[in-house]
Amino acid sequence: INECVPVSPCHSNGACNNTEGSYICTCDSGYSGDGFTCNDINECLPASPCHVAATCNNTEGSYNCSCDSGYSGDGVTCNDINECLPVSPCHSNGACSNTEGTYNCVCNSGYSGDGFTCELVDNDVCSQTPQKCGEGQTCQNSLGTYSCICNSPGTLYVNGSCEAILTLEGGLVVQNRVYKATYNDSTSPEFMQFAEEVEAPLETLINQTKFASDSKGVRVTSLYNGSVGVVYLALFDPSTAGLTSSSLGSELEAQLNTTNNEKFLGALQLKKSDSGNAFAFTDYDECNPAESIHIPDCGPNATCTNVLSTYNCTCLEGYIREGTTCVGAPTELVQGCIKKRHTHTHPDTPTDKTHNNKILVRS
Repeated sequence: INECVPVSPCHSNGACNNTEGSYICTCDSGYSGDGFTCNDINECLPASPCHVAATCNNTEGSYNCSCDSGYSGDGVTCNDINECLPVSPCHSNGACSNTEGTYNCVCNSGYSGDGFTCELVDNDVCSQTPQKCGEGQTCQNSLGTYSCICNSPGTLYVNGSCEAILTLEGGLVVQNRVYKATYNDSTSPEFMQFAEEVEAPLETLINQTKFASDSKGVRVTSLYNGSVGVVYLALFDPSTAGLTSSSLGSELEAQLNTTNNEKFLGALQLKKSDSGNAFAFTDYDECNPAESIHIPDCGPNATCTNVLSTYNCTCLEGYIREGTTCVGAPTELVQGCIKKRHTHTHPDTPTDKTHNNKILVRS
């Protein structure tokens, strides 16, 4: 007799196997018991068969694995998802860092917030004590940072001290970058970040030229629209031999990386002029500085006139030079007056400065 038909004597989750003169009941996979009673096995215990980054869900007679949040896969194999790509979930002024199974958002320097919301912060570092800058220097506050500006003309802040410099103003255009409105503010973190992206490879390039030992660094002074135009100052020791706009430009062009007939400064693709050059240099106008690298020492009683690599100060009529400043001439009226030309030498600049001083003297 086949005891298994027409109705199995076994559990609904068991199987009936007819044998000679008898039958056997066995529980189905996923169940345990004697075949007449079958109970669901929790495959998720005591040890989960799923990936360590997955959750095991027991079901009737089986189980399923699903990867945890931050991972992708079938649950048996789970791989970390890089939430920072292709588009960062963080604020535009924040940085995204992928971690195992999740990610972190941190606001950039000069901003505060949780990384999803970042707002500009001005800590006014220059007002803090102890003072950030030394004697003869002015502290210039920027959002989240500061810079020290030398008060003496023709000097630059280098490694904590003010050093005499000779300045050439350079220009270049970066083609593989997009101009941002915040570049209009030279104290904005965006301006400073892009300036550093230009200054670092440009200083490296200058250090490959014959003027390397006399280089005092590079300072970006302004950015303008048109891809991204860059105006910067190339700074050198006043005694640098053979330094001219053309000689520096030629040296830099020779060292510049050229790939597929395109010129690159680090990762920055530069626009070439009609002559094929990427660099252009002019004399820097100390009388109208783009930033306070030079502060002309002419004072309020004199006029400043820019000349090649330096500038001249001329005392206004009625003033005479006393030391490095122009002071009022003696007030005594005289029957006649003469005009005298006065020459004054500035030892801290690459050339002597001549000052035309109209003065009153007794006849």
